[in-house]
Amino acid sequence: MQNKYKDLTATWMFSFLALGISLPFTATYAEDGVTDNEIMIGGVMDLEGRSSGLGLGMKAGIEAALEGQTVAGRKVRFLAANDSYTPE
Repeated sequence: MQNKYKDLTATWMFSFLALGISLPFTATYAEDGVTDNEIMIGGVMDLEGRSSGLGLGMKAGIEAALEGQTVAGRKVRFLAANDSYTPE
């Protein structure tokens, strides 16, 4: 009978240890670009130079697809950075 309780105690101790180790990793924290109202995503594309047509078209398409969209109640905003593609 005493051995049964010994195993049960070991199981509970292991469970509490596992819970104590995992709790800090379950906390929710803000990532860069995520606020209570907005999620910002971005991309680097050719907005100037010889390939600007591709970059500007991609930017317009992404913005059109995201317009009015929300994720978990947060507005999604797209930011584009220009890499001024010049192959020379």
